[in-house]
Amino acid sequence: MSIVFRLTPDQRAVLVLEGEPDYCHVLATAPNEREPELNEGRWLILLYAAWSGPDRRAITVALSVVQEFHGDVQLGIRQFSDHDEFRKLHPKVKERWRSPVWLILEDGRVREELAGFREHGELKVALERAMAQT
Repeated sequence: MSIVFRLTPDQRAVLVLEGEPDYCHVLATAPNEREPELNEGRWLILLYAAWSGPDRRAITVALSVVQEFHGDVQLGIRQFSDHDEFRKLHPKVKERWRSPVWLILEDGRVREELAGFREHGELKVALERAMAQT
């Protein structure tokens, strides 16, 4: 299992997950609308700044945490360059400056929002707390 950044023909780095479980997804960067599958079930969404080394490290934390839930939590990883790119997809997000941004969704609704790098244990507790609210 690994994460790889590959260059596109226009020299942009894109994330590719290799050998990760099928509940781990790379989401499109700055799509026109939110993916319909995000409106069903439990999701941990990691919004990471393309230009940030610590944000890219957060990807491995997200992958390891969701694996502890054995598919009960889907993981969506979305790259961004500017916070406004994801605001139209998640208009209730409060964070405007820090990254990464972590969203815990239940049937499309934001249950919890965190900003900044999070350690494995802290993120797991946040997911368990959000899941207990349902």
